[in-house]
Amino acid sequence: MFENVYRWQKKLFRPMIKNFIDDFILDKNHLLPQKVYK
Repeated sequence: MFENVYRWQKKLFRPMIKNFIDDFILDKNHLLPQKVYK
């Protein structure tokens, strides 16, 4: 049972964390001046 909860959390949180990180990186890139990553 404990393993099921762990697996469920992994399944749930991994996409959330990935989305959060992606959004964070996008926000950082958006804040940077255009010439930096051209």
